[in-house]
Amino acid sequence: MLLCSRCGRGWIKYLEEREYQTAGGRWAEAPIDPEAVATITPAAAAEFVGTAPWRLTGGSGFGSVVRRVYDPGWPARVATS
Repeated sequence: MLLCSRCGRGWIKYLEEREYQTAGGRWAEAPIDPEAVATITPAAAAEFVGTAPWRLTGGSGFGSVVRRVYDPGWPARVATS
């Protein structure tokens, strides 16, 4: 979990690296409650980020631009592509 030094909000981050692909790095961060941090597992992180009402995405796979995204299907499509 990451903690924002300005607002104190907790964030969980999902990272995918496609080493075989140029500009294959992708990440997403979603806000998470401190209570949920204690129960989440690494295997559930992608699903948690993907079902969050909104998230931030970025990485070389997205042109290194950070975007706010409202798309609950994101990790499922990334994991299967």
